[in-house]
Amino acid sequence: MIGESTNVTAAWEKRAGWLAHWTWDRLLNRLDLWAKFLPKDKHRHAAGQKPKICRLAPVSAKRGKLKLTERILERHYRGADPGHIIGIQSASLENTSRWIAIDLESTAHREVPLNNLRAATHWREELMLLGFRPLMIETDGAGGYQLLTLFREPLATARAHDFVARLVSDFAETGLESPPRVLPGSPTCDDNDWLRLPGRHPITNHWSRVWNGVHWLAGADAVEALLHAHGDAPTLVRKLAATAAVLSGGGNGATPFAAPQSPRPAQTPQPPKHSPQQEEQALCYLLAATRSDDTATAFAAIGAADIDPSAFHDQIHRQIFEALLALSHEQTRITPTLIGQQIPEDQRPAALGIIDRLLVQKAADEAEFETILANLSRQSAQKSPPASGPIVPSNGDSEVDQILQLWPRLSPTVRQALLALAQSVGHG
Repeated sequence: MIGESTNVTAAWEKRAGWLAHWTWDRLLNRLDLWAKFLPKDKHRHAAGQKPKICRLAPVSAKRGKLKLTERILERHYRGADPGHIIGIQSASLENTSRWIAIDLESTAHREVPLNNLRAATHWREELMLLGFRPLMIETDGAGGYQLLTLFREPLATARAHDFVARLVSDFAETGLESPPRVLPGSPTCDDNDWLRLPGRHPITNHWSRVWNGVHWLAGADAVEALLHAHGDAPTLVRKLAATAAVLSGGGNGATPFAAPQSPRPAQTPQPPKHSPQQEEQALCYLLAATRSDDTATAFAAIGAADIDPSAFHDQIHRQIFEALLALSHEQTRITPTLIGQQIPEDQRPAALGIIDRLLVQKAADEAEFETILANLSRQSAQKSPPASGPIVPSNGDSEVDQILQLWPRLSPTVRQALLALAQSVGHG
């Protein structure tokens, strides 16, 4: 165990500079204020109160003069001393946020650790259903967890707070006695609203572990999982409003499974215009999804669209697409090498060249990806019309009621497929 602990510590130390750069690039909302944990010999204890182990930095007299630096971040990730550990603010002075978080503490007097894990897993699945790729982090080895979701661009703090607060509104159903701490904790910037960064715990000396959907990653693997988190489109936040209305029965009664309220004028079907560039964007989106350990959302959308690989005009694009589909069913991490092994040897160099180029190319956003899937799906249907009737009836009130009643018991995969299918019908 001592050797294992040493290896974990060394892995974080070795990559401290990379983690500092990742934090600077992806997480920081403010540079003028942060939280600083105190060395153990400076922990202050008051009768009947929890010990004070942290404070805001810099001290009041130096605020506006001292700034958070990458050196301070790197020192945090090295974790040589509890006094080097820091937390970062959840909102900027302009009231924007680059992430949201659910912080489930392991305080034995407040919550049962198993309930914390159940709640974290539940909300991770809910975020994944909406298209996010949250990081579920074990913080202390004693039942404490963080659920951290990054945005590619800053989002208005008021919207971020409203989103995460509504997300955890079902806390009682997970076994929690009270709502968890969420960040941003208010619609506007609050100096006391901060989150401790992953790494060493200031008291237990536990190093953060990251859940990959199958098991907990520690040491170098946990660090790699963090460094591969590049953030999701903030536009995904909009999708919760419609989904929440369905699950709670609120709003105007509209559901993503119901037929459109305003009928569309009948139109003569036109063959979809699909270019190699659009095919590349679809592949680029899927390849970007494979850079994290969770590819379920992207491939659930592919499955719901029921796309025939023959819908791809370019032969090499089709081979890459077929390889991605095959590997996604194996539930293993997808790499360029594994993709290449699925492609005929004479086509492999060209395919790997395309993959290398797409891996560094900006992926399509969610709306563009859905449009591409809709085009490919229509193209597949024209080549091979379905023998049976439509899966979703035009007037599905009874079916909608059944789905809503069963929703809490459906598996995440089934819910992802239903949502993706409903969206494809809505884009019809």
